[in-house]
Amino acid sequence: MKDNDEDGANFPESWDFDRDSKPQKFFERFLDNDLDYVSDRLKLEYSRIEKLEMHGILPHDDDKDIFTYSKSLSTHKSREYNAFQMYYPFMHELFSAVVDMTREACEYYEIDYNSEQWMAQAWFNINSREKGAKLEWHDHLDKNIKVPAFHGYYSVNAEMKVNDNKNNRAVMSMVGYQHAMGPWEWEGERITIAYDVIPLKIMTQEAFLDADMKDEPFWEQHYFPLPKIY
Repeated sequence: MKDNDEDGANFPESWDFDRDSKPQKFFERFLDNDLDYVSDRLKLEYSRIEKLEMHGILPHDDDKDIFTYSKSLSTHKSREYNAFQMYYPFMHELFSAVVDMTREACEYYEIDYNSEQWMAQAWFNINSREKGAKLEWHDHLDKNIKVPAFHGYYSVNAEMKVNDNKNNRAVMSMVGYQHAMGPWEWEGERITIAYDVIPLKIMTQEAFLDADMKDEPFWEQHYFPLPKIY
């Protein structure tokens, strides 16, 4: 072990992946989902979260909910559910696209796809001009944890003339690059589904059970695996 974290956390010496070894690249897949149906279903699931009807959703907690300034409840509660486990055909299509993009990304970065034992989690964001808030600059993994990991999003209703979003398109890129939501000045709701893909080695069940996780229960049964290539 070596100390490679300015805060004193120890990570294995083998965790030495250089995220800047190649230029950042965005991987994309265009899907063929019925976006009106997707939008209606996600609004329904948002209501279920609001009413605490979705399994695993807890009452609001200022200390545990995240990104509360965004005013998107499904974002606040993103650690309490995995959208890939919502049993809709469009989620199966999106998950399949994420698997395919992860394989392409591994080829680009010269990563052995199988050895990383990838795990995935997803959530959805619903914002609007009326809510008057958005996600500010952030990243999805501590820069001191030197392992490969990916983040991306799928645009349900996020296309506008002043950005590169395309509805029905899923994108993914390496973590380590700050990103934010641009201003949304249009009628209606901005809807996206976001996802993280991370290696199993940073979240093993043994580590979860050995650690003092009383204040961080959200890892357990939250991520699930991408299929291995045989």
